[in-house]
Amino acid sequence: MRVRPAAFAVFAFFCVLPAVTAHADERARHAYAAGNFMAAAALAEGGADGSFAARALLAEAVTSESGAIDPLIARAETNARAALARTDSVDARLQLALALGLKARRATLGEALRQGYAREGRALIDAALSRAPSNAWAHALRGAWHLEIVRRGGRAGAALYGARAEAGIAAFERARALAPEDAAIAYQYAVALLERDDPADRATIAALIDAAGQCAARDAFEIAITREARRVGKVLAAEGPAAARRAATARFD
Repeated sequence: MRVRPAAFAVFAFFCVLPAVTAHADERARHAYAAGNFMAAAALAEGGADGSFAARALLAEAVTSESGAIDPLIARAETNARAALARTDSVDARLQLALALGLKARRATLGEALRQGYAREGRALIDAALSRAPSNAWAHALRGAWHLEIVRRGGRAGAALYGARAEAGIAAFERARALAPEDAAIAYQYAVALLERDDPADRATIAALIDAAGQCAARDAFEIAITREARRVGKVLAAEGPAAARRAATARFD
């Protein structure tokens, strides 16, 4: 397994969806499960499964020690858009929303506004939920979208896009209810609350990180998540929320 958990960071809007699509090329699925994400992406692209290729490329972006993640994000976006052009796919919509979230995170606020990342991301998530209302990851992404817009855009941004912290928390709680054993959702929720920086969230953050660290992992990506949750949990206990927030998100800033 090639994944390097110490370098792993999950930021609210863009934690990679963990479940492997059933129609993905079997070789690509095995490569992904083993942590060979670039090989999985190449195999999926060769088999014209752009949605799965996007998933693998985003997994590489958030787990690799390399600082050159922008080309991976761009390639993931291209694959997700191609997949969505071919089929009315929930997964393609969510992968594209994830790619746009990563681009928005790494852009200036002005650039993110000009490019319309928030509006397109919200439209993709809403469309996914209209097609799959019980999709836990679509609910988690909706929660992350609300909390990130409020965090980064302030009152003006929240008003502009209709974002509310309460809606974000409710969406994450729905995701947790639908998938209580999903480490990635628990950890993503915890990081979103760390970035919210509200003392009232501290007990919830600790509980979520602990839950994420104890979930059973099904593949290399989920192993990375559980290990990272344990690492950030140790930082939280020893140094407090600000240090834990930096430990979880610094790579994408």
